[in-house]
Amino acid sequence: MSIYPFGDIGEFEKFRSVAMEDLTTGRVRLRLRQAGDGRSIVRIYYGPPGTGKTLVAVQKAVELADPSFTEIDDFRACFEHFTTVLADRAVFVTFHQALQYEDVVESIRPVLVEEEEEEGEEEREPESAELLYRLHAGPLMRILRAALDDHHSDYVLVIDEINRGDISRILGPLISALEPDKRLGASYPVGFDSQYPRSGEDSRIFMPSNLHVIGTMNSADRNIALVDHALRRRFEFVEVPPDPALLGGTAGPPSLDLEALLRALNRRIAFLLGKEHEIGHGYLIGCETDEEVVERFARRILPLLGEYFYGNEAGLLLVLGDRIGGERNIHQVETAADTFESVFGRGLDSALELGYRSQQAQLSLAVDPRFWDARRLPPGPGDLPFAVEALAKIYQPPSP
Repeated sequence: MSIYPFGDIGEFEKFRSVAMEDLTTGRVRLRLRQAGDGRSIVRIYYGPPGTGKTLVAVQKAVELADPSFTEIDDFRACFEHFTTVLADRAVFVTFHQALQYEDVVESIRPVLVEEEEEEGEEEREPESAELLYRLHAGPLMRILRAALDDHHSDYVLVIDEINRGDISRILGPLISALEPDKRLGASYPVGFDSQYPRSGEDSRIFMPSNLHVIGTMNSADRNIALVDHALRRRFEFVEVPPDPALLGGTAGPPSLDLEALLRALNRRIAFLLGKEHEIGHGYLIGCETDEEVVERFARRILPLLGEYFYGNEAGLLLVLGDRIGGERNIHQVETAADTFESVFGRGLDSALELGYRSQQAQLSLAVDPRFWDARRLPPGPGDLPFAVEALAKIYQPPSP
């Protein structure tokens, strides 16, 4: 005969003996026995911008918290289910540079409590407010305690942009307790001390096995290397790459082949910068007309490429297939008019002898207004057929 969460009467009697002598120790041992069968999901979805990492994370969260949900392939339905039906069992947090432990886990915060006069008075005096200090449980602590109190259900914490925050400062001692084998009921449970323990309870808190943690990470961020080593041991990493096959062609005529366009762009970007800087299909998904593609390209893709190739104009032109004097250029390309001698009145060799390092801008780039004219009302391509040809040349073989 078994008594949950004990395998038999003998195990229960050992626990009862301990609890009779020390109730606090008994509580800890009981919690260590609970919810120890399932393996916790501790995962990060990573990839270039625009690949749908957040959508995939929320979809997995819904799948874990509510396996009976039947519209799991519908991202919109998943988000609605996540924010409404699963509001008590799924939490979404976005990390950023200013976030701290007190924001996510627990803190003591001042609260103004207004005191109103009794009703029925002819002339009511102005409301007065009293400053009080109360314990504030952050989103992680709230869902952690909820999972501890309900070991029959699964709970999920989704951390978007997890590499944007200082992991050590935000999670503090919880970082070790995230590992599945360090959870409540697992092989090597590790507890952490609550800064503000509840009255009559042990200050130690254990991460329950029914609390899953899912994060997203932009692989193009410059600070990914700083957090990758800290998280690698505790999270499993799942890549979410661009999927050009999800894209089709525009209505046309002429019709832009968006799949071929994205494949050509990413092949060139990966060659110059690495695959972590590729462009996700989300930047072009949903575009049905040539005008929509040109607008997405001008307002979203070109600024992203400009950031990738900041100070490296040649790389930007190579990716876009633009040439000096090209007839279908997205950019107007001009060589610098001034030379070192004309500006400084001396040769470059004499400056190099002084230790000068050349930072001279060799090219001047500006988006051709025929491709996109920001001064128009509303902004748009000055010559749509030209803009379509400028994009098509990226994936079409060059003319002989």
